[in-house]
Amino acid sequence: SGLTTSTVNFPVLWEGMQSSGVAIQAVLDEVVATKSDLEALLLSTTSGVPLYHSGAFADDELAQASASNLFSTAALQIKKMRVGEVKTMTAFYENSVLLHVNIDPLVLTCIASSGRSHVI
Repeated sequence: SGLTTSTVNFPVLWEGMQSSGVAIQAVLDEVVATKSDLEALLLSTTSGVPLYHSGAFADDELAQASASNLFSTAALQIKKMRVGEVKTMTAFYENSVLLHVNIDPLVLTCIASSGRSHVI
């Protein structure tokens, strides 16, 4: 039947993420290290709170928060249009491409150079 927000015990999920944080961080680091097109990965909540990060902006908390908040801010505005839930969002900038994937209650943000043909 699949995983839905109604079938997830969020306190238990959060506790599991905290205890497996090293594993999550290692996976993010490995993906960024093995994908030359990928500059960074950010894992945040749908409300924009950064949880894990790897690659570019690793030491820049303001950049992490800004990238994480892009999705939540845009999703809120899109919700007002009553067109449904935002599943993915892509933003093209002069030097970068951001891909936000909504995996409720989390958002995975991928950051790549704008001249790349693919991200992952």
